Amino acid sequence: MDDSFWAKATLQGPAHLRRYIEATPSASPAVAGLALFLRSASFARLLAALTSLDFINASQQVRKFERGDYTLIHDQALEPAGLDATISLQKPKLADDDQELAWEESWGGATHYIADKDELLRISPESNSLSLVLRDEGTLRFIKYLNHMAQSDRQEISMVFIEQPSEEDEDEDEDEYE
Repeated sequence: MDDSFWAKATLQGPAHLRRYIEATPSASPAVAGLALFLRSASFARLLAALTSLDFINASQQVRKFERGDYTLIHDQALEPAGLDATISLQKPKLADDDQELAWEESWGGATHYIADKDELLRISPESNSLSLVLRDEGTLRFIKYLNHMAQSDRQEISMVFIEQPSEEDEDEDEDEYE
């Protein structure tokens, strides 16, 4: 996505919780088409086939993290359990020898998943990739500060698919209120 796509994007805050740029998919026909596909019944069927889960709802953000951007874990960071689907869209920078420059851990910008102060998983951005993480309730995620050494921005479409409760879960919920 070029700079014109991000021209009307808005800075997300407040600074004590997050800092990144968020755009609407409609700013580009290509991004709008991809965003629409990711919310389609076809993609939902693919996810159901991969995970054996039924999803009823999805949230979606088109985000860009530049040097100095991040998200933090905070009291309001508790999200419902669900499937995190992130498509990395950043343009790969080329090294002097025309080879693609891989994301380096020293740049920051990785997504970290933690539970009970233990790191469970770390995913670094990789150009044109899709990561799927099934997150249990109580598992938190954040994007580490993108520092001054970063040679590229992190651009992505981030989605959270919420699982449809099973009949057993609904029966348990009803028992709790009787």
